[in-house]
Amino acid sequence: MTQLFLPRIIAKQRKKKDFCSCEEEPLIEGDENQEILKRCPPPPLHLLLGVANHVWKQLEIKFPALKDFQKRLRLEKATYQGKSKFEGNAINKILRNLDTLRDMLPIDLLPFCDTFETLRKFRKSCCGKKLEQDALLVIKEFEVNMFILHEVFNVSYTN
Repeated sequence: MTQLFLPRIIAKQRKKKDFCSCEEEPLIEGDENQEILKRCPPPPLHLLLGVANHVWKQLEIKFPALKDFQKRLRLEKATYQGKSKFEGNAINKILRNLDTLRDMLPIDLLPFCDTFETLRKFRKSCCGKKLEQDALLVIKEFEVNMFILHEVFNVSYTN
């Protein structure tokens, strides 16, 4: 029985080699040289949640007293795929209480608060039904803030 299917399997393997390991036609059409994220960007909410949770996790490492802020706001993390993360409502609550966060952080950790402030602006400019006119400026400001976190605190990011 195996001998019947072996030639077909070998042919498929050869085909994959010539087409970057793809066996079937792509589901998302477009210029093959264009990045997939340009053709099918993730929804802004997912970007906001991912970045906010990543920055928060790094801030927790640098400032363990952040747990007091979490308790004061009654912020609960949900567990997904074995990792505890904030959901949208908790992130929104953090972004609404940045003044309180800024007051409790040591001065050397204020760049984290600046980054959250930019995320708040991102939510307003990019996460509505309509893209605001200042969206590109907000994204650029966010890039600068993430670069500062990377350089000063070694917070990882991808471009």
